[in-house]
Amino acid sequence: MDNVVNSKDGVIQSGKRINYIDAAKGIGIILVCIGHAVTNASSAMNSTYVGVIKFIAQFHMPLFFLLSGLVFSERYAQTPFRSTLKKIKAYYIPYVVYNMIFVILHNPLAHLGFFTDFYSLKDHLRETAMVLSMHVMSICGAMWFLRALMLIVIGYIWLGFIINKLVPDRYKEVVRGTIVILCLLLGMSPICPKVFGFDVAMYYASYFYIGILIRKYNLNRFIEKKKWVWILSGIAINLIIAVISNVGLSGRTTYKLFLLYGIGAISGSLMIIALSQYKLICNNRLLSYFGGKSLDIMSLHFATFKIVSLIIVGVYGLDIRAVSDIPVVFGVTGCWWILYTITGLTVSAGLRSGFNCVKHVLINFREERHNEK
Repeated sequence: MDNVVNSKDGVIQSGKRINYIDAAKGIGIILVCIGHAVTNASSAMNSTYVGVIKFIAQFHMPLFFLLSGLVFSERYAQTPFRSTLKKIKAYYIPYVVYNMIFVILHNPLAHLGFFTDFYSLKDHLRETAMVLSMHVMSICGAMWFLRALMLIVIGYIWLGFIINKLVPDRYKEVVRGTIVILCLLLGMSPICPKVFGFDVAMYYASYFYIGILIRKYNLNRFIEKKKWVWILSGIAINLIIAVISNVGLSGRTTYKLFLLYGIGAISGSLMIIALSQYKLICNNRLLSYFGGKSLDIMSLHFATFKIVSLIIVGVYGLDIRAVSDIPVVFGVTGCWWILYTITGLTVSAGLRSGFNCVKHVLINFREERHNEK
């Protein structure tokens, strides 16, 4: 995140960070890991903690799209080609790298039970082509978010560029809002193309736009003034929806359920944003750390969950193939979800931090060698 919003005046400040945004992302990624850690059945509705899943799933992904819109800078539209390349580098490259790791290591990991099959050379080539075309491997299943976010951000860059060129200032937001609504309707339509997750991007672009509006019109001031109201109302609304409906499990929803899902998604997202602005939360270094590594945790937590799955297989004497269950070993109850959550967060973030340290050392070493010459 290279730009954030000043919570006092709504102005984008380059090169700085706002603690509450990182904290909100930290809370969000913890909820993502918990939601997957308690999904101990092939169908979420059959999981032991289905109530927890139904509550969390209403808003945990809309929250990330909303926060991404909140830090989106309209200046990207001034240099669309350069900005597009920058965003492809930021999203597509990590997407390919993370997925390719598991393509390359597929057979060794299959011996550990991560996968139930072994790849031939033809399989490796096929999966490589799938990854390069943004196909998501099951072990990286949560990376659909990265793909959708890339499409959304690039779409907003070019939308802003075209609107700035063709639309008078007084009508710009009306035109953009209308286009976003049309994209939302298209995303919920069965005729929407599903290639590259285009339908998912069209749907979640609306939450990204809500974040843009919060920043542009400094709507966060209303959240800051009555944080407890947003928190309590968010808890109440999402609890009610979780009890009366299964909408929280549906993700991209239908026209009939959109209003219910939208209310839960927005109220839950604003609840987390309000909570994250309390000093105790926004100054929490651990939350900020997880928030800063949220994309890496999103990408890797399914894989790091396998560490706990291997432990469970050993403890209960299960067939090694149980390790291949995604996201966690099916049919196992108890408090294993806590260990899954901790492992998914710490190991995933730790791997990224370790990579950054090695990269930093190599860069310094190269610079020293260059200076010596």
